[in-house]
Formats: sequence, C-alpha cells, structure tokens
Amino acid sequence: VAIRKAVARALAGQGYQAAKSEPEADLVVVIDWMVSDPKIVLRHAGGDSGRPQVMGAAPGGKGGMPAAGTSNYGALGFGAEAQDRQELSYNRTLTLKGVDRQAFDGQPTAKPLWDMTLTSEGDTDAVPTFAPQMVAAAMPYIASDAGKVRTRLGSAEPPVKYVKGEIASLPPQKPPP
Repeated sequence: VAIRKAVARALAGQGYQAAKSEPEADLVVVIDWMVSDPKIVLRHAGGDSGRPQVMGAAPGGKGGMPAAGTSNYGALGFGAEAQDRQELSYNRTLTLKGVDRQAFDGQPTAKPLWDMTLTSEGDTDAVPTFAPQMVAAAMPYIASDAGKVRTRLGSAEPPVKYVKGEIASLPPQKPPP
C-alpha cells in the first residue's frame, strides 16, 4: 500500500491523473519490489592524528571555561581512537513499469511503454519507510529515458513529504540535469 500511494502521488506530481475507474485508464502501472536478506556491514567512525578534533578556548580561563578547555579529547576523552561498528544493511529494489491498458488487458507481460529499476541500500527492510524516499528520488525521471542516474534524497525533503502525502504540493523545482 505504501508503494502504491507513493507512486500515485509521484505520477500526479508529474502531471498524470488517476482514472475514475479501471476501464477508463490508459496506463497500468505495474509495481514490484524486493528486499535482500540483511547483511552485516562495518562502519568506521572516529580516529584522529593524535590531537583533539575540536580546538577551542584554553583551559581554566576566565568566563567559566572547563578545566580542560573546549577540546573534545581533553574535556570528554574521545576522538583519539577509531572504532568500527556493525550495522545491518538491506539492498532494496523497486521496479515500476507503465504499460498501455489495452496491451495489458490482453497480456499481463506486455512490453512496457516505460520502466525503471530503483535500487537503494539502507538499515531497514520496512517498505513504508524506504519506498516513499526511493519513489520521490525517481519522480523527475518517471516516464522518461533518463538512462542510469544516481541521486541522494533525504527523508525530510519536500519530494519525500509530497509522495507521503504530508504536504499538498511540491515547491517549484529546477529540472533534472
């Protein structure tokens, strides 16, 4: 349901209109998705060259500075040691195909008018969490021949909020490169 709603909003954002009934539709959008089994990945964080990462005021000065100053290592004791932490990661694939309604009625495997394969990697396999972000990132390329495109889109950005239904319309945007 989350993917269907996100795709419907994305198509509306690109000028498509939902048919009032199935027989009135000109286009059928076929949606398929897959999530891999989780894999464990290592994320590297921290480490420095033997000196504090954050430099600031000298220690013990006037005005209430901490005894060790404002450097992260002297005041807080971190920053000198690198760490590798384990996280779960999932590969997610979403395919969207636009098929002519008459061709689809006769043969569900009919050649699509357009199709796109979206892939992402992340820390969740929850479709309602990742699908809107993937669809929003692909929205400018729906029904076009964009070739291979790599994009990043944060979950709080307007296109994601739009396909989730959190905002009524998209703010004006510049066309994709």
